[in-house]
Amino acid sequence: MKKLLYLFSGMFLLGACNTQNETGKQQIPFGNYRATIHTQHKDIPFQFSIEKKDQQSVVYLINGQEKLPINEFYLQGDSLHLPMHIFENSISAKWVGDHLEGTFKKPQADDYLLPFTAFPNKRYRFRPMVSDKKQTGADFSGKWKTHFSHKADSVFAMGIFKQQGDKVEGTFRTTTGDYRFLAGNVQGDSLYMSAFDGEHLYLFEAQMQGEKIHGEFWSGRGFHTQWTAEKDPEFELPDAYSLTKLTNKNQAFDFSFPDLNNKIVHFQEDARFKGKPTVVQIFGSWCPNCMDETAFIADWYKKNKDRGVEVVAIAFERNDNFEHSKKRVEKVVRKYQATYPFVIGGARKNADAAMPMLEKIKSFPTTIFLDKEGKVYKIHTGFNGPSTGTYYEDYIKHFNETVDHLLQ
Repeated sequence: MKKLLYLFSGMFLLGACNTQNETGKQQIPFGNYRATIHTQHKDIPFQFSIEKKDQQSVVYLINGQEKLPINEFYLQGDSLHLPMHIFENSISAKWVGDHLEGTFKKPQADDYLLPFTAFPNKRYRFRPMVSDKKQTGADFSGKWKTHFSHKADSVFAMGIFKQQGDKVEGTFRTTTGDYRFLAGNVQGDSLYMSAFDGEHLYLFEAQMQGEKIHGEFWSGRGFHTQWTAEKDPEFELPDAYSLTKLTNKNQAFDFSFPDLNNKIVHFQEDARFKGKPTVVQIFGSWCPNCMDETAFIADWYKKNKDRGVEVVAIAFERNDNFEHSKKRVEKVVRKYQATYPFVIGGARKNADAAMPMLEKIKSFPTTIFLDKEGKVYKIHTGFNGPSTGTYYEDYIKHFNETVDHLLQ
C-alpha cells in the first residue's frame, strides 16, 4: 500500500478528473457507494457518489442531506485518488474484484493510515432495508441534554435529532461549535450515527434505557468516550456572545499580519477598514466548522459589501510555515470564491499570544464584530452550522441584525 501512496503523490490532479487509462476502459463505476474506514476495531461507515456534472466528473461526500463536492481527484483505470477538498487528507484506493480497497491518510499526523473499503450500488449507511416511512424502533427525535464523560460535569452538549421512520439525522451543539451532519438509523432500542466530511471521522452508538440515552463515541484513530442524554426541550447552551472576553474593553481592536501575498496588513492603518463596521473571522483551514462559516460569509459579503461593511479573516494554521499556510488558505478562498482579505496569523498553538486583546481564543471559528471606530461591539464563540437547523437560521438573523445596527 505504501507503493500505491507514493505513486499517487506524484500524480497531477485535474479539475475535470481523468477517467480513462491508456490500455483499457475505466474499471471503477460511477454511482453510489457505501464506504467504511476501519479504526479502533470499528468500521465507520459513510456514503459517497461519483457523478457526471456539466461534462465533468465530481465526487460527493454524503452525510444525510449534505453533499460535499470534490472536483479535483484522480480516477483512472482501477485507481482512485481522492483529496478531501479543502483539507490535507486523502483517500487512495484500487478496484479489487467488485469493490475499492485502500487507505485514508492524514499527512500532518505520524503514520495516520486507516484501511478504507467501498462497495458500489449501496445506498444505505448502517443497515439495508431501513425505512424512512415506518418506525419499528425507539424514538430518538427531539432535543437532548447531553453529557460527554471526558468533559467536566458542568459542560454539556445539545443533541438535536430528527427521525423519520427508522432513519435519523442530526448533530450535537456545543459551546465551541457543532458536530456537523450526522446520519444513521435506529434498530430496536439502539441508535447508530456517523459522519465523514474529509476531516471529522465520527461514530456514535447508543441505547435507549428508560427515558435516557447511554452511548459511546469514537473519533479518528484514537479518541473514545461515553455519553449520556436526557430529553429536555427547554435546554439551552450558554450564550455564545458571552464566552470570549476582551482584556481591555476600551482598547481599539488591532492586528498586523501578512496577507496571502506576504504584505503586512495593519488593521488600524489600513484605509479599507477606516470608518466601516468590520467582521473579523478567526478561523483555520483545518476546521470543518470554519468551512461552514466561510461558506456563509463569502456569499454574504458578495451581497453586502457595497453597503459599506468589511470582512477580514485571520487564519491560524497547523504550523508557522507561511508558504504551507498560504497554500491551505488559498484552497479555501478558491473553493468558496471568497473576495474579502485573508491574513496569516501564525500557528494555531500560538493563537492566544498573537491576539492579546482577547483573554483566550476558545473556539475556531470566533467572530468579532467591530463598529465604525474599530472597537469591539460583540464576539461570537463558535458557529451554528447548517446541521443545527433553526439555530443556524437564528445565527444568520442575528448576524444581519448586528451589521444593520453597526451601519446606522
